[in-house]
Amino acid sequence: MMKGEPTVIEEMDAIIAKTLEHKPRSKSPREIIDMAIAIERLTKENYLEMAKRVGNKTGNTLFKYLAIEGAKHMKELMVQEDALKRGNKWLTREKVAPTSSVCPVVMPEKREIKTIRDIAPEKSLFKKGMNDLEILKLAIEVKKRAIRFYCEAASKVGDTYGRKMFAHLIEIENKHLNELMVQYAWLDQAGFWYDTNLMTD
Repeated sequence: MMKGEPTVIEEMDAIIAKTLEHKPRSKSPREIIDMAIAIERLTKENYLEMAKRVGNKTGNTLFKYLAIEGAKHMKELMVQEDALKRGNKWLTREKVAPTSSVCPVVMPEKREIKTIRDIAPEKSLFKKGMNDLEILKLAIEVKKRAIRFYCEAASKVGDTYGRKMFAHLIEIENKHLNELMVQYAWLDQAGFWYDTNLMTD
């Protein structure tokens, strides 16, 4: 990374800030989808970089899996964006849990947020010589930001199907966050990586 170039954390924080400030307009759904695609692109690139940096085969497999998941989400979002462009319609999907019950990431109350840094104040960056625990910690911070973005996006979309789509993504991201936290606990406490073959989508 060149000096002065924004980090993945800074880019994600900027997108979350934009979402927090977003005022719904006629083009609002497509603007939110564009931001969601940007979030998924950043997470995918981030996990590919982590796959290269991690010093363990299981960790490499985990981060490649998360990058593939990010690519799938991007494709899904692009299909939705195309549907909105063509007919201003959200694609129907089966019912999922309400957004309010699938956003367990602990964040400050909106009234307590003074700056975007209050969402996740720790600034985690790629550094030379990062160990696997530090890389996992960064991955967790990135995943929390993705979840926070989707929670905010869902609250900005008035359409029921739009909210369902974001709730679906939140549900998947929460599973991924749990996988990362399990890995962190195993590596921190047991000193080795948990077998990713035991993880499920």
